[in-house]
Amino acid sequence: RPERADGRNLEPLGAVAGSGSAVAGAHRLEAPVPARPSRHWHRSVSPKGMVQAMEDIRADVCVIGAGSGGLSVASGAAQLGAKTVLIERGAMGGDCLNVGCVPSKALLHVAHTASLIRRAGPLGISVSEPEVDYAGAMAHVRRAIERIEPHDSQERFEGLGVRVIRDTGRFIDARTVQAGDARIRAKYFVIATGSAPAVPAIPGLDAVPFLTNETL
Repeated sequence: RPERADGRNLEPLGAVAGSGSAVAGAHRLEAPVPARPSRHWHRSVSPKGMVQAMEDIRADVCVIGAGSGGLSVASGAAQLGAKTVLIERGAMGGDCLNVGCVPSKALLHVAHTASLIRRAGPLGISVSEPEVDYAGAMAHVRRAIERIEPHDSQERFEGLGVRVIRDTGRFIDARTVQAGDARIRAKYFVIATGSAPAVPAIPGLDAVPFLTNETL
C-alpha cells in the first residue's frame, strides 16, 4: 500500500475529481484533512563560498508547473490530505490563463460579435460596419483573465494547504528537486511544465516582425 511522507497509508480510489477532471487509479487518504509539508533548515556553501540557508521540505507530491494540469493535480492532492508542494517560476495559471485558452477565447468572442453585426442585414437589422478598437478588445481580454485569476492564485492554493514556491525547479537527484533556497524530497513528482510557441524555420522570418500567442 502506498504511504504518505509521514508514513500514513493511502487506500485505492477508483477516480478522484480535481478541478473538473478525473484521475484514474488515484488513492484516497485515510484522513482527508490537508497536511502541510514538513520542513527544516540547514546551511550549505555555494560554489562562491557563500553560506546559504537551505530549507529541506518533505512532501507526498511535488508538482512542477502551475498551469491547468499542475493546478488540478495540486488541488486534488491537497484536498485528499497529501502533503503537496507546487513550484512555478512564472505566472500562476500558466499558458491557459495568461496567453492561451482564456485570452484566445475572449478575443474570438470579440471577432464573433463583430461578425454577427456584419451579418445582421438579412435579419432586417440596419447597422453600420463595426469598427473594432484593438485596445478596447485587449481590455476585454484582460478583464476575462482577471475574473479567473483568483481561482488560480497562490493565495487560494496556500489556503488549500499547498506550499507554493515561486522559483525555477531542477532535479538534483532522482528524488529531490531544488527551487530557490528550498530542497523538496517527495514520493511522487508531477512535471507539468507546459509548452512554448514553436517558431517554424521559415527563411527570412527572423528578419521581419511576427506574432505568437505570447506576444499578441
